[in-house]
Amino acid sequence: MPVQERDLRAFAKKAGYKIAGVWKETGSGAEDDRAERKKILVLAQAREIDLILVTELTRWGRSMLDLFHTLQDLQSWDVSLVAQTGLQFDLRSAQGKLIFASELLNKKPSRP
Repeated sequence: MPVQERDLRAFAKKAGYKIAGVWKETGSGAEDDRAERKKILVLAQAREIDLILVTELTRWGRSMLDLFHTLQDLQSWDVSLVAQTGLQFDLRSAQGKLIFASELLNKKPSRP
């Protein structure tokens, strides 16, 4: 089992989360066709899951704008996005928006 998956499983167990599945993307996060992410969003919209656990926030979105829009969708479906760091993003509150903005501003863009 890869280290990231092992760490996420341990985090989920400690937090008391029930694991509904494990999805892994093998391509670049910048690509538009992220089949596994699309599957997770379908489950979220159908409310078959209520939480998405990721290693880090930057691994979920293709860009800041994409991430923001996706978080808005998740919030409208009452699905939380939790980073392994323990940050949970709730864009319905001013505090959640501030945490989200702060987290993004602290990330340095990668160089090509």
